[in-house]
Amino acid sequence: MRNSQRRQHALWMEVFEERETCRLELEKEKKELARRQKELLKQEEQNDYKKKKFENEKKQ
Repeated sequence: MRNSQRRQHALWMEVFEERETCRLELEKEKKELARRQKELLKQEEQNDYKKKKFENEKKQ
């Protein structure tokens, strides 16, 4: 390989590695967001249950 080809190859490898790193970070963030969303939904369901229970006790 000539110098220019080596340089070109090195640049492409750098770009590929950067892209792969970004893809992995994005995947990790998506999983974290999904986990947090699930957690918030569970908390919301618990709050709804407590609210209904409180309203029923209040009526009696």
